[in-house]
Amino acid sequence: MDEKTVRDLLFQLKIPVQKHSYSGSKERTRWLNISCPFAPFTHQRGSDTNPSFGITINDAGKSNYKCLACGLKGRLSALPSRLGGYRKEDYSRIRHWAEMAELQATISKPVVDWENDHTHDEQTDEHRNSKPAHAAIKRYPRIVSLPYLRDRNIRWPTPLTLGLRFDSYQSRILFPCYDRHGAFAGFTGRSIRHPRTYSKKNPKVRDYLGLDKRKLFLRLPGRRSGPKIISEGLIDFAKIVQTGFPYAHAILGTALTPEKIDILIEEGDPVYFFMDNDLAGWQALFGVFNGDGELEVDNAWAFRLYREVPVWIVPYDTPLDGTDPGSLDEKTIRRMISNAWLFMGNPPLDDLMEPHLMLP
Repeated sequence: MDEKTVRDLLFQLKIPVQKHSYSGSKERTRWLNISCPFAPFTHQRGSDTNPSFGITINDAGKSNYKCLACGLKGRLSALPSRLGGYRKEDYSRIRHWAEMAELQATISKPVVDWENDHTHDEQTDEHRNSKPAHAAIKRYPRIVSLPYLRDRNIRWPTPLTLGLRFDSYQSRILFPCYDRHGAFAGFTGRSIRHPRTYSKKNPKVRDYLGLDKRKLFLRLPGRRSGPKIISEGLIDFAKIVQTGFPYAHAILGTALTPEKIDILIEEGDPVYFFMDNDLAGWQALFGVFNGDGELEVDNAWAFRLYREVPVWIVPYDTPLDGTDPGSLDEKTIRRMISNAWLFMGNPPLDDLMEPHLMLP
Protein backbone atom coordinates (compact mmCIF):
# COMPACT_ATOMS: atom_id res chain seq x y z
CA MET A 1 0.00 0.00 0.00
CA ASP A 2 1.13 3.55 -0.57
CA GLU A 3 1.67 5.93 2.32
CA LYS A 4 -1.69 7.70 1.97
CA THR A 5 -3.58 4.39 2.19
CA VAL A 6 -1.49 3.28 5.16
CA ARG A 7 -2.20 6.54 6.97
CA ASP A 8 -5.93 6.23 6.17
CA LEU A 9 -5.94 2.76 7.73
CA LEU A 10 -4.10 3.96 10.84
CA PHE A 11 -6.59 6.82 11.18
CA GLN A 12 -9.53 4.40 11.07
CA LEU A 13 -7.87 2.28 13.75
CA LYS A 14 -7.24 5.38 15.90
CA ILE A 15 -3.49 4.85 15.83
CA PRO A 16 -1.70 8.20 16.22
CA VAL A 17 1.28 8.92 13.99
CA GLN A 18 2.47 12.17 15.55
CA LYS A 19 5.85 10.62 16.28
CA HIS A 20 7.23 8.73 13.30
CA SER A 21 10.32 8.23 11.24
CA TYR A 22 11.32 6.66 7.93
CA SER A 23 13.90 4.10 6.97
CA GLY A 24 14.82 2.55 3.64
CA SER A 25 14.89 4.38 0.32
CA LYS A 26 12.39 5.34 -2.35
CA GLU A 27 14.05 2.91 -4.75
CA ARG A 28 13.55 0.03 -2.31
CA THR A 29 11.01 -0.82 0.35
CA ARG A 30 10.45 2.06 2.77
CA TRP A 31 9.29 1.73 6.35
CA LEU A 32 7.00 4.04 8.32
CA ASN A 33 8.02 3.70 11.94
CA ILE A 34 5.49 4.61 14.67
CA SER A 35 4.78 3.75 18.29
CA CYS A 36 3.47 0.20 18.63
CA PRO A 37 -0.35 0.07 18.93
CA PHE A 38 -0.03 -3.21 20.87
CA ALA A 39 2.15 -1.55 23.54
CA PRO A 40 -0.62 -1.34 26.21
CA PHE A 41 -1.06 -5.11 25.93
CA THR A 42 2.35 -6.56 25.04
CA HIS A 43 5.06 -4.13 26.20
CA GLN A 44 6.42 -4.42 29.69
CA ARG A 45 6.07 -0.69 30.39
CA GLY A 46 2.69 -0.48 28.68
CA SER A 47 3.90 2.18 26.26
CA ASP A 48 6.30 2.62 23.36
CA THR A 49 8.12 5.94 23.63
CA ASN A 50 10.31 5.16 20.61
CA PRO A 51 8.82 4.29 17.21
CA SER A 52 9.60 0.56 17.18
CA PHE A 53 6.59 -0.48 15.07
CA GLY A 54 7.48 -0.56 11.36
CA ILE A 55 5.10 -0.64 8.37
CA THR A 56 6.32 -1.19 4.82
CA ILE A 57 5.38 1.46 2.25
CA ASN A 58 4.95 -0.44 -1.00
CA ASP A 59 3.08 1.39 -3.77
CA ALA A 60 2.85 -1.70 -5.99
CA GLY A 61 2.17 -4.50 -3.54
CA LYS A 62 1.24 -5.69 -0.08
CA SER A 63 2.40 -3.98 3.10
CA ASN A 64 3.52 -5.71 6.30
CA TYR A 65 4.12 -4.65 9.87
CA LYS A 66 6.59 -5.69 12.55
CA CYS A 67 7.37 -4.47 16.04
CA LEU A 68 11.01 -4.78 17.05
CA ALA A 69 10.07 -4.57 20.73
CA CYS A 70 7.28 -7.13 21.17
CA GLY A 71 7.94 -9.13 18.01
CA LEU A 72 4.41 -9.05 16.60
CA LYS A 73 4.35 -9.07 12.81
CA GLY A 74 2.05 -9.85 9.89
CA ARG A 75 0.26 -8.47 6.85
CA LEU A 76 -1.05 -4.95 7.30
CA SER A 77 -4.50 -5.89 5.98
CA ALA A 78 -4.81 -8.34 8.93
CA LEU A 79 -3.85 -5.69 11.50
CA PRO A 80 -7.49 -4.61 12.16
CA SER A 81 -8.56 -8.11 13.20
CA ARG A 82 -5.53 -8.68 15.39
CA LEU A 83 -5.72 -5.28 17.06
CA GLY A 84 -9.48 -5.65 17.47
CA GLY A 85 -8.89 -8.85 19.39
CA TYR A 86 -6.72 -7.03 21.92
CA ARG A 87 -9.03 -4.01 22.13
CA LYS A 88 -12.18 -6.19 22.08
CA GLU A 89 -13.54 -4.17 19.16
CA ASP A 90 -15.14 -5.37 15.93
CA TYR A 91 -12.89 -4.13 13.12
CA SER A 92 -14.22 -6.53 10.46
CA ARG A 93 -15.36 -3.70 8.18
CA ILE A 94 -12.01 -1.94 8.48
CA ARG A 95 -10.29 -5.19 7.61
CA HIS A 96 -12.48 -5.54 4.52
CA TRP A 97 -11.54 -1.98 3.50
CA ALA A 98 -7.85 -2.81 4.01
CA GLU A 99 -8.13 -5.99 1.94
CA MET A 100 -9.72 -4.04 -0.91
CA ALA A 101 -6.97 -1.43 -0.74
CA GLU A 102 -4.40 -4.23 -0.77
CA LEU A 103 -6.09 -5.78 -3.80
CA GLN A 104 -5.98 -2.43 -5.59
CA ALA A 105 -2.26 -2.05 -4.87
CA THR A 106 -1.58 -5.58 -6.07
CA ILE A 107 -3.54 -5.78 -9.31
CA SER A 108 -3.93 -2.25 -10.64
CA LYS A 109 -1.74 -0.41 -13.08
CA PRO A 110 -0.89 3.22 -12.33
CA VAL A 111 -3.62 5.60 -13.42
CA VAL A 112 -2.68 7.80 -16.35
CA ASP A 113 -1.47 11.15 -15.10
CA TRP A 114 -4.44 13.56 -15.18
CA GLU A 115 -2.35 16.45 -16.44
CA ASN A 116 -1.09 14.46 -19.44
CA ASP A 117 -4.09 12.43 -20.52
CA HIS A 118 -5.59 14.87 -23.01
CA THR A 119 -4.56 12.85 -26.06
CA HIS A 120 -6.05 9.55 -27.17
CA ASP A 121 -2.90 7.48 -27.66
CA GLU A 122 -1.75 3.86 -27.41
CA GLN A 123 -1.02 4.22 -23.71
CA THR A 124 -4.65 5.18 -23.09
CA ASP A 125 -5.89 2.16 -25.09
CA GLU A 126 -3.65 -0.15 -23.10
CA HIS A 127 -4.95 1.28 -19.85
CA ARG A 128 -8.57 1.00 -20.92
CA ASN A 129 -8.24 -2.67 -21.85
CA SER A 130 -6.00 -3.65 -18.97
CA LYS A 131 -6.62 -7.12 -17.55
CA PRO A 132 -6.02 -6.03 -13.91
CA ALA A 133 -8.91 -3.53 -14.12
CA HIS A 134 -11.10 -6.24 -15.65
CA ALA A 135 -10.19 -8.58 -12.78
CA ALA A 136 -11.18 -5.94 -10.22
CA ILE A 137 -14.59 -5.50 -11.86
CA LYS A 138 -15.20 -9.25 -12.12
CA ARG A 139 -14.57 -9.66 -8.39
CA TYR A 140 -18.21 -8.69 -7.76
CA PRO A 141 -21.29 -10.25 -9.45
CA ARG A 142 -23.47 -8.32 -11.86
CA ILE A 143 -26.85 -6.94 -10.80
CA VAL A 144 -29.85 -7.70 -13.00
CA SER A 145 -32.49 -6.49 -10.55
CA LEU A 146 -32.89 -5.80 -6.83
CA PRO A 147 -35.93 -4.84 -4.74
CA TYR A 148 -34.02 -1.72 -3.65
CA LEU A 149 -33.76 -0.58 -7.28
CA ARG A 150 -37.30 -1.60 -8.23
CA ASP A 151 -38.67 0.40 -5.29
CA ARG A 152 -36.98 3.44 -6.87
CA ASN A 153 -38.29 2.63 -10.34
CA ILE A 154 -34.87 1.64 -11.67
CA ARG A 155 -35.86 -1.23 -13.93
CA TRP A 156 -34.17 -3.71 -16.22
CA PRO A 157 -32.06 -3.27 -18.33
CA THR A 158 -30.76 -0.09 -16.65
CA PRO A 159 -28.55 -2.04 -14.17
CA LEU A 160 -26.90 -3.73 -17.15
CA THR A 161 -26.50 -0.42 -18.98
CA LEU A 162 -24.76 1.05 -15.93
CA GLY A 163 -22.70 -2.10 -15.29
CA LEU A 164 -23.84 -2.32 -11.67
CA ARG A 165 -22.24 -4.88 -9.34
CA PHE A 166 -23.05 -6.05 -5.82
CA ASP A 167 -20.94 -6.36 -2.67
CA SER A 168 -22.80 -8.96 -0.62
CA TYR A 169 -20.42 -8.56 2.33
CA GLN A 170 -21.38 -4.92 2.86
CA SER A 171 -24.78 -5.07 1.10
CA ARG A 172 -23.84 -2.34 -1.36
CA ILE A 173 -24.76 -1.63 -4.95
CA LEU A 174 -21.53 -0.79 -6.75
CA PHE A 175 -21.46 1.82 -9.52
CA PRO A 176 -18.31 1.50 -11.67
CA CYS A 177 -16.58 4.82 -12.28
CA TYR A 178 -14.59 5.63 -15.40
CA ASP A 179 -12.27 8.45 -16.33
CA ARG A 180 -12.83 10.60 -19.40
CA HIS A 181 -11.16 8.02 -21.67
CA GLY A 182 -13.30 5.13 -20.46
CA ALA A 183 -10.68 3.57 -18.18
CA PHE A 184 -12.04 1.93 -15.03
CA ALA A 185 -11.12 3.97 -11.93
CA GLY A 186 -12.93 2.19 -9.08
CA PHE A 187 -16.36 1.71 -7.52
CA THR A 188 -18.61 3.88 -5.44
CA GLY A 189 -21.03 1.78 -3.37
CA ARG A 190 -24.53 2.67 -2.12
CA SER A 191 -25.72 0.79 0.97
CA ILE A 192 -29.14 -0.89 0.69
CA ARG A 193 -29.49 -1.31 4.45
CA HIS A 194 -31.92 0.72 6.53
CA PRO A 195 -30.79 4.33 7.11
CA ARG A 196 -30.85 3.73 10.87
CA THR A 197 -27.80 1.49 10.42
CA TYR A 198 -25.68 4.28 8.86
CA SER A 199 -22.71 5.38 10.91
CA LYS A 200 -19.09 6.40 10.48
CA LYS A 201 -18.23 2.71 10.19
CA ASN A 202 -21.14 2.06 7.84
CA PRO A 203 -21.77 5.20 5.73
CA LYS A 204 -24.49 5.42 3.11
CA VAL A 205 -21.88 5.66 0.35
CA ARG A 206 -18.42 4.10 0.44
CA ASP A 207 -15.70 4.16 -2.22
CA TYR A 208 -13.63 1.20 -3.41
CA LEU A 209 -10.18 0.74 -4.91
CA GLY A 210 -8.85 4.18 -4.08
CA LEU A 211 -11.48 6.11 -6.05
CA ASP A 212 -10.39 9.74 -6.43
CA LYS A 213 -13.63 11.74 -6.42
CA ARG A 214 -11.87 15.07 -6.87
CA LYS A 215 -11.12 14.33 -10.53
CA LEU A 216 -13.95 12.01 -11.54
CA PHE A 217 -17.59 12.19 -12.49
CA LEU A 218 -19.89 9.20 -12.47
CA ARG A 219 -20.58 8.67 -16.18
CA LEU A 220 -21.11 5.99 -18.78
CA PRO A 221 -17.86 4.71 -20.31
CA GLY A 222 -16.91 5.97 -23.73
CA ARG A 223 -19.15 9.04 -23.66
CA ARG A 224 -16.78 11.91 -24.44
CA SER A 225 -18.80 14.82 -25.78
CA GLY A 226 -22.37 16.05 -25.59
CA PRO A 227 -24.54 18.19 -23.29
CA LYS A 228 -23.77 17.11 -19.74
CA ILE A 229 -26.66 16.76 -17.30
CA ILE A 230 -25.08 16.96 -13.86
CA SER A 231 -26.83 15.62 -10.76
CA GLU A 232 -25.66 14.85 -7.24
CA GLY A 233 -26.46 11.27 -6.29
CA LEU A 234 -26.16 7.74 -7.64
CA ILE A 235 -29.89 7.07 -7.96
CA ASP A 236 -30.33 10.48 -9.64
CA PHE A 237 -27.72 9.46 -12.21
CA ALA A 238 -29.36 6.06 -12.80
CA LYS A 239 -32.82 7.60 -13.29
CA ILE A 240 -31.55 10.24 -15.77
CA VAL A 241 -29.73 7.57 -17.81
CA GLN A 242 -32.86 5.41 -17.77
CA THR A 243 -34.90 8.37 -19.02
CA GLY A 244 -32.72 8.43 -22.13
CA PHE A 245 -29.98 10.99 -21.53
CA PRO A 246 -26.65 9.27 -22.25
CA TYR A 247 -24.51 12.25 -21.21
CA ALA A 248 -25.67 12.15 -17.58
CA HIS A 249 -23.00 12.90 -15.01
CA ALA A 250 -23.02 12.77 -11.21
CA ILE A 251 -20.63 14.64 -8.95
CA LEU A 252 -20.45 11.61 -6.62
CA GLY A 253 -21.91 13.41 -3.64
CA THR A 254 -18.98 15.82 -3.35
CA ALA A 255 -18.56 19.45 -4.27
CA LEU A 256 -17.83 20.41 -7.84
CA THR A 257 -14.09 20.65 -7.27
CA PRO A 258 -11.73 22.90 -9.26
CA GLU A 259 -10.42 19.78 -11.00
CA LYS A 260 -13.91 18.86 -12.18
CA ILE A 261 -14.65 22.40 -13.29
CA ASP A 262 -11.44 22.39 -15.35
CA ILE A 263 -12.60 19.16 -17.03
CA LEU A 264 -15.97 20.68 -17.94
CA ILE A 265 -14.31 23.81 -19.34
CA GLU A 266 -11.77 21.84 -21.33
CA GLU A 267 -14.40 19.55 -22.87
CA GLY A 268 -16.46 22.64 -23.73
CA ASP A 269 -19.92 21.03 -23.80
CA PRO A 270 -23.09 22.72 -22.47
CA VAL A 271 -23.67 21.93 -18.78
CA TYR A 272 -27.16 21.27 -17.44
CA PHE A 273 -27.37 21.39 -13.64
CA PHE A 274 -30.12 19.08 -12.30
CA MET A 275 -29.40 19.41 -8.59
CA ASP A 276 -31.46 18.47 -5.54
CA ASN A 277 -34.21 20.98 -4.86
CA ASP A 278 -32.94 22.08 -1.47
CA LEU A 279 -31.16 25.12 -0.09
CA ALA A 280 -27.72 23.51 -0.24
CA GLY A 281 -28.13 22.64 -3.92
CA TRP A 282 -29.20 26.12 -4.95
CA GLN A 283 -26.57 27.85 -2.80
CA ALA A 284 -23.91 25.72 -4.47
CA LEU A 285 -25.13 26.95 -7.88
CA PHE A 286 -25.70 30.65 -7.18
CA GLY A 287 -23.83 31.49 -3.97
CA VAL A 288 -24.80 32.48 -0.42
CA PHE A 289 -25.77 35.75 1.24
CA ASN A 290 -23.30 37.12 3.78
CA GLY A 291 -24.14 39.04 6.92
CA ASP A 292 -24.50 42.28 4.96
CA GLY A 293 -27.09 40.79 2.62
CA GLU A 294 -24.66 40.64 -0.31
CA LEU A 295 -24.55 37.60 -2.57
CA GLU A 296 -21.16 35.90 -2.50
CA VAL A 297 -20.58 34.06 -5.77
CA ASP A 298 -16.84 33.30 -5.66
CA ASN A 299 -17.42 29.56 -5.19
CA ALA A 300 -20.81 29.34 -6.95
CA TRP A 301 -20.65 26.73 -9.70
CA ALA A 302 -22.87 28.54 -12.23
CA PHE A 303 -20.84 31.75 -11.93
CA ARG A 304 -17.54 29.89 -12.27
CA LEU A 305 -18.63 28.13 -15.46
CA TYR A 306 -20.92 30.39 -17.47
CA ARG A 307 -18.15 32.53 -18.97
CA GLU A 308 -16.53 29.42 -20.47
CA VAL A 309 -19.42 27.10 -21.43
CA PRO A 310 -23.23 27.44 -21.73
CA VAL A 311 -24.75 26.78 -18.31
CA TRP A 312 -28.37 25.61 -18.09
CA ILE A 313 -30.48 25.25 -14.94
CA VAL A 314 -33.22 22.60 -14.68
CA PRO A 315 -36.14 24.20 -12.79
CA TYR A 316 -38.55 22.66 -10.28
CA ASP A 317 -42.27 23.46 -10.10
CA THR A 318 -42.09 24.19 -6.35
CA PRO A 319 -38.94 25.86 -4.99
CA LEU A 320 -36.98 24.17 -2.20
CA ASP A 321 -39.40 21.29 -1.60
CA GLY A 322 -36.57 18.80 -1.04
CA THR A 323 -37.20 16.88 -4.27
CA ASP A 324 -34.30 15.13 -5.99
CA PRO A 325 -34.16 13.87 -9.61
CA GLY A 326 -34.14 10.23 -8.51
CA SER A 327 -37.64 10.56 -7.02
CA LEU A 328 -39.23 11.90 -10.23
CA ASP A 329 -40.92 9.91 -12.98
CA GLU A 330 -39.34 9.85 -16.43
CA LYS A 331 -41.99 12.03 -18.08
CA THR A 332 -41.35 14.77 -15.52
CA ILE A 333 -37.59 14.50 -15.97
CA ARG A 334 -37.93 14.90 -19.75
CA ARG A 335 -40.21 17.91 -19.33
CA MET A 336 -37.96 19.62 -16.80
CA ILE A 337 -34.82 19.18 -18.89
CA SER A 338 -36.66 20.39 -21.99
CA ASN A 339 -37.68 23.50 -20.04
CA ALA A 340 -34.20 24.19 -18.68
CA TRP A 341 -33.26 27.87 -18.82
CA LEU A 342 -29.91 29.27 -19.86
CA PHE A 343 -28.15 30.91 -16.94
CA MET A 344 -27.62 34.21 -18.81
CA GLY A 345 -31.02 34.31 -20.54
CA ASN A 346 -30.68 32.78 -24.01
CA PRO A 347 -33.41 30.51 -25.50
CA PRO A 348 -33.34 26.79 -24.60
CA LEU A 349 -31.69 24.01 -26.58
CA ASP A 350 -33.58 21.05 -28.07
CA ASP A 351 -33.07 17.33 -28.69
CA LEU A 352 -30.66 16.39 -25.92
CA MET A 353 -31.77 12.75 -25.93
CA GLU A 354 -30.61 9.99 -28.19
CA PRO A 355 -33.83 8.13 -29.17
CA HIS A 356 -32.10 4.75 -29.64
CA LEU A 357 -30.95 4.85 -25.99
CA MET A 358 -34.38 5.65 -24.56
CA LEU A 359 -35.75 2.68 -22.67
CA PRO A 360 -39.41 1.65 -22.86
